[in-house]
Amino acid sequence: MYYIFLFLLAIIPSIIILTIIYRKDKEKEPKKLLLCLFAAGILSCFVTLFLSNNLESIFPFFNSENVKLYTKNYIYLFVYCFFGIGLIEEFSKWLFIYNITWNNKNFDHIYDSIVYSVFVSLGFATFENILYVMTEGVRVAILRSIFSVPGHASFAIIMGYYIGMAKLTSIKGNATLSKKYKVLSIILPALVHALFDFLLFSNNLFLLLIFLIFIIYIYIKAIKKVNQFSRIEVNLDDKRYCIMCGKVVSGNYCSNCGAKIED
Repeated sequence: MYYIFLFLLAIIPSIIILTIIYRKDKEKEPKKLLLCLFAAGILSCFVTLFLSNNLESIFPFFNSENVKLYTKNYIYLFVYCFFGIGLIEEFSKWLFIYNITWNNKNFDHIYDSIVYSVFVSLGFATFENILYVMTEGVRVAILRSIFSVPGHASFAIIMGYYIGMAKLTSIKGNATLSKKYKVLSIILPALVHALFDFLLFSNNLFLLLIFLIFIIYIYIKAIKKVNQFSRIEVNLDDKRYCIMCGKVVSGNYCSNCGAKIED
């Protein structure tokens, strides 16, 4: 009974976040596709493990045991958090998101990319959460429900935003800008993920206070981005849309809200 309780604690945060993200989608994505993406998120855990093991074998510098020894070496710690955790995990998720959804016929609205990214990311986070919670108990379940699971969702929202922009600019024929957004869809979530882990692993009271401020900031930004994109009724077609309000535009600025339009 206790382990059933722990299991529920491990999966409930993901269920809540996924439900919110799904309900905000005006044109719901096929459940089969979403289940596939969630399963892909679980598979991305194994891709992460494979990449991490190979990175450590090639560069012993990235051995996770070194973190315990050099937590006060902040340069080493950040480099490890970026390359050894953030970049590997976010790239593993990105591979599945991109390959499953980029040419999928259902990817026809700008908000879809956020939905896709969150489902993959929380597939990863849920599997990871179950492993931690079942071995560490209730305290870890509570802490991870506040920080780790919403953190993964926030990284995914950043990724989804830039994948959506990459798709939109690709359809508009701007291959250069689309490539830029694709790169940003990997690098920026990895960077935010690295900062998250760096501040958490620092064991420095001041940096831990910064961590709390940082967490609140990225949660607020993520919520705003979800609300913004879910309100925009943008079809990925041959028209030009304002990314702020969703109105069709013909010039370089939106006549409705005044935002500058990127081709």
